[in-house]
Amino acid sequence: MSTITIIYNNPPPLPSAWQKGNNIKIFDGQRDNGYFAGETIPLEIKMKQIVVIFLSLYLLFFSSSCAVNANLGTIREHNDVTRVFRSYQVIPNYNYFYYGIYLEPDTIMGIDNRYTVQSDFWTQVDLTPEQLKTWVIALDRMPELPDFARSYMWRYQGAYVLDPQGSIVGIWYSKLDWGVFDFPGGNVIIPFQPSLKPGSEPLFLRSWDD
Repeated sequence: MSTITIIYNNPPPLPSAWQKGNNIKIFDGQRDNGYFAGETIPLEIKMKQIVVIFLSLYLLFFSSSCAVNANLGTIREHNDVTRVFRSYQVIPNYNYFYYGIYLEPDTIMGIDNRYTVQSDFWTQVDLTPEQLKTWVIALDRMPELPDFARSYMWRYQGAYVLDPQGSIVGIWYSKLDWGVFDFPGGNVIIPFQPSLKPGSEPLFLRSWDD
């Protein structure tokens, strides 16, 4: 049987009611969670206390995150959007933007023109079906680079752009699977830089000749 010991100053005499065993022993000059200092606290009781503490911290963090992220939107991948881009359709009431270099953008995004997009990272473009076709064909020919989301298998994927309530406000076509948007109010959208989700980087296996 093991004992976890936390040492404090001036321990009082150890009551005889508690026996050694698989437990946690504390030495303190004051009471600890209902037990006198110097008493041996059963491990199962202490573990329950630890679980309660962790759950309380998790709920506090979760509620704080919800409050902080109340104005944030995201993307939701969908094959219907992929088909829209791969059939070179430009939606009339959408304003289009790209992220990255013009010839081979990392992401193409269309946003409902009821919204104003504010960003230093995205460039607005007067997109035509011909230009979209040029982009899609060029992006299909890109080499297998490590900046693609692993699940995309080196193909661009379409997604809906959602507001904080989950309503569709735009479309997205990218090799990256992480998109976040701030909705500060007044029909303004602030898109952050797209990126890869943690853990979605592709895995590469390299072999060496002897």
